[in-house]
Amino acid sequence: MTISRLFTRSLLAVAVALPLLVGCSTSKTDTFEVADIARFSLPFERDVPSHPDSLRYVSVVEKERTVEIQSEKSYRGLTRDWSATRRNALQRRGVGRVSDYATLWGMDLSILSLQVEMGISGLTKDRALQLVEQRKNETRNEIQIDVYWFAPANASTVPGPNTDAEIRIDDGTRYDATRSDYGPIRDSFLPDGQRVLYRRNSFFFKRIQDEKDILANTQSLRMDVNRFGQGIDDTFIWTWEEAMEEQAQAANGASE
Repeated sequence: MTISRLFTRSLLAVAVALPLLVGCSTSKTDTFEVADIARFSLPFERDVPSHPDSLRYVSVVEKERTVEIQSEKSYRGLTRDWSATRRNALQRRGVGRVSDYATLWGMDLSILSLQVEMGISGLTKDRALQLVEQRKNETRNEIQIDVYWFAPANASTVPGPNTDAEIRIDDGTRYDATRSDYGPIRDSFLPDGQRVLYRRNSFFFKRIQDEKDILANTQSLRMDVNRFGQGIDDTFIWTWEEAMEEQAQAANGASE
């Protein structure tokens, strides 16, 4: 991932912290409170709607002079679709009715985020297409998973620094994060006005390991996080088996 992509993702983490309740967004990729995703009853094993490389809900439409990114779902909706809570979340008390969660950046979400990050529809056609292709290549070559940790408003700190993570694919093979990044402690607010603190922690994993794409022919991904230096503290799981089956059935139907 380039430095510019990391910078824009950091800006996006700030953008989604803008209050949702001040009014409805007119953008197709509406911004939202980070805690707004955490309030949902997120599953600890998320069945995502498509393979991470698939553009199922998002399309890139070329106009005469510009490029328009169209989506069947809002940015908030797609973020929720690709987010899972901790597997052991039910065994711990939530913070103000929110739970820590992680978002896997699939292709749909990654391309749609270009509109949130930089308003790609306002760029020249050549520049927009260049950025779309760059984002596609980044998503095919590196896995990014963002974890949002929450804490009470009076907390002295929020997890993030010195946190380690590894992912595990179907056959049990494990891969350590090649790098990680964490943001500052920020505020987020619940609908009743209650304030909570959160921090974004991003983990990056190379997809090409031992000369193979580790997501090729896989149907699930598990990330284990070590927050306190004493083994696995939290686990997040994503599966896309049903999405792959649907795609295979559609392909077979088209060939008949």
